[in-house]
Amino acid sequence: MVDNGSCDGSVEFLRKSFPKASIICNDVNNYCKANNLGIQHAKGEYVAIINNDTQVNKNWLVELLRAVDTDKTIGGVGSKILFPDGRLQSTGHSKLPNFYWLDRGAAEKDCGQYDQVEEVGSFCGAAALYRKRALEDVGNFDEDFHIYLEDVEISIRLKNKGWKLLYIPSSIVYHEFHGSSNETMAHFYTERNRLLLLARHYPLQLGEALFGRGYFTIQKNRDKQASLYNLLPDIILKLMKHHDPKIVQEALNTLSEVLKKVSAYESSVSAGKIHNRSNPLLENTLSSYQYYAFLTEAHFKSKTFFYLRKFAKNSLKKIFKNK
Repeated sequence: MVDNGSCDGSVEFLRKSFPKASIICNDVNNYCKANNLGIQHAKGEYVAIINNDTQVNKNWLVELLRAVDTDKTIGGVGSKILFPDGRLQSTGHSKLPNFYWLDRGAAEKDCGQYDQVEEVGSFCGAAALYRKRALEDVGNFDEDFHIYLEDVEISIRLKNKGWKLLYIPSSIVYHEFHGSSNETMAHFYTERNRLLLLARHYPLQLGEALFGRGYFTIQKNRDKQASLYNLLPDIILKLMKHHDPKIVQEALNTLSEVLKKVSAYESSVSAGKIHNRSNPLLENTLSSYQYYAFLTEAHFKSKTFFYLRKFAKNSLKKIFKNK
């Protein structure tokens, strides 16, 4: 069991009630990191992920194991997930336009319409089983995501490497939707992580899909945390982590043009309120990149680091020129 930075006495309760249980304590509240800690300590051929706000049918895991054992190319299998009242919550994901995803069947009455085993593009990570060899092949959950859309992101990597993903309706789990979060948190991270997913997997489509449903605009959300401009350092660093400079530059060129349009839109809503010529975002991004370089054991004095730092600085200056 992985404790994800709880402060409500959960660890003490578990140690007292289940002294033989292996408890791993995560030092930060990061759902993806917590999953990765569990995966790293797992010794079996498969890794089961189950959220703490779920109740499972007694055969939920048996059904997943039975399914994944039928084909060595199956990288993961997902359960039929229901709301506590029995309505469907997720039977896999449906991809929507503009890089959004939806839980298939959400809020529908369960009348057997999703009772066929089938291959899917991705499934909900609240109750899932992965082949450990598949995770070793593609890497574990992306900890930059923290929470939400991490299941879609890892599914993309698995599918790109040729692993099959199956939905298994006979594995039934009841899930308290957002039982460990809230609607505001879920909305923010879903929209934020959509942009990180674009930066990692679809960099050349990031610009045209940036605006999305307009969540990160002052008209829809005046919370400073939800400002698109506050997220740009994370987005640009994600590009730099996963792509060579040529791809990053091309993505930033497109991003620059789109930001000009977003800027004009926001200026019409709140003239002069958004942009600042001194723009602390530039230094904020460079500081973030220095930290990333440190984490990846890059040497600050290396030619590579100074090249990338200069590249990031010039790119950002171009984006915010004349703002």
